[in-house]
Amino acid sequence: MFASEEPEPPHSVRMSKRPKIRLQPRQRRRKVTIKWDQSPIDPHVTEYCLVLSNRKKYTSLCGARGDRYGPYGHGPGPVKGNTSKMSNNGDQEQGNLLISCVGSRTHHTIENLEHGKSYFLSIFAINKQNNLTFPYGSDVLPYNEKVKQSKLKDGKTENVNLRRLDGKAVFKFKAGKRTGETMAVSVMPCGGAVDVIVFKQGKPKQVMEERKKIFYGRFLVKSVRKGERFIIEVKSSNKEQLRRTTGVEILATTQKRLPLPELPSETDVREYKSLRNCDSVTIGWMPSPDPLADRYCILTRETQRSDEELRAPNQCALDMTLRKNDMFVHRKCFNKEQNDRNKVLTEKINRLKPNRKYIVQVIVEKVKGKPLSYDFLTVQTNSKCT
Repeated sequence: MFASEEPEPPHSVRMSKRPKIRLQPRQRRRKVTIKWDQSPIDPHVTEYCLVLSNRKKYTSLCGARGDRYGPYGHGPGPVKGNTSKMSNNGDQEQGNLLISCVGSRTHHTIENLEHGKSYFLSIFAINKQNNLTFPYGSDVLPYNEKVKQSKLKDGKTENVNLRRLDGKAVFKFKAGKRTGETMAVSVMPCGGAVDVIVFKQGKPKQVMEERKKIFYGRFLVKSVRKGERFIIEVKSSNKEQLRRTTGVEILATTQKRLPLPELPSETDVREYKSLRNCDSVTIGWMPSPDPLADRYCILTRETQRSDEELRAPNQCALDMTLRKNDMFVHRKCFNKEQNDRNKVLTEKINRLKPNRKYIVQVIVEKVKGKPLSYDFLTVQTNSKCT
């Protein structure tokens, strides 16, 4: 109830457009992060309380407090931190009910949700000047731990955002009419490392060992029959790698030709330090074993980073990288036919500055295909010329 001598109710009560609520489920950790827009009216004196129930939608904060703490209870004060834990010990009549007052923050994470349940979310705003509490927004959260599977088409690249999926993506693939003896799976993380495993559907059977912390991988599954179905699980290696990534690109096919070049087993680029000078360095790398991958680009940019800070290349952004000319002090692309695929390719990088540190990136491209990057190399020129 709100009483006032003013002829009109407060602006907050008369709000016609309610804020948008954004829900980010974190299925693997039984969490959901809730975000909402700041109140456009008196934002400097407005605080928020969240009510989450698996029984009903609450239209008043006092009603929720009455059910949770009794008719005369107000409950604890503002929560400390960004997370609250849902209790699953409520009785049959009341259900599970959580009340979290979060101060002026506009985001909060709730953990310990139960699989298969739907939760009713209500957000209440409290104006600290006049102590007016009013409904600010509401939503329904159907919580399901099962990760939705994305269907892969033979030879077509699929891109998913790992952050939105809480670090885990599941793909399904069916071997079609062009079935050969081998199925190839290419996984390209967009920034951070991932773990990959492949199962045969039906009676789940692991068809390859789990690969840990890869920044690019091509995997072969042999003796594939027409109509066989496979499940490919890709998950971020850890929280730090998930923070670095924007997603993952994956391709599965039973066709013999792939749009991606094949990287050699050794993807590192090395410097010949004995040939180092004040204005040049000489590098070497193993060629691609793919006979159609004979175009290489060498990109060099100055850096202040140490080797420990250097991350793996983002394989998803190479097309954009190749179009950027202003960020590189040296750029050279060339075609090089290589009859001996076990012979090291070398290149001298000129026109560098003395006593400077550079990052060198070697990219290989396939005819009518996509590029892939070797590992980064950090070099430093001599301070004096010889």
